Amino acid sequence: MLRAQLVAIAETDDNLIIDLSELRYIDSSGAKALLDANRTYTRTGRRLGLAAPSPMTRRILKILGLETVLPIFATVEAALEALRRRERRGEER
Repeated sequence: MLRAQLVAIAETDDNLIIDLSELRYIDSSGAKALLDANRTYTRTGRRLGLAAPSPMTRRILKILGLETVLPIFATVEAALEALRRRERRGEER
């Protein structure tokens, strides 16, 4: 289900911030869906970021090695600000 939603969203022309504040568990298929989506976004010059993970979710993401591949922000607001700064610098979306 997550993969299908990410594929549909990837059809748009926008960056994506995924709010993880309500996420309590992620397994390998969820991690793969995030990595696949990140690859699609990166290839098209867009940005995907994760925001507001709980301490447990953050730990799982770290164990899975996703912290080194995906930008993770403490809050959705911090993620939005990072995207705005990047766009102000004139970087590609």
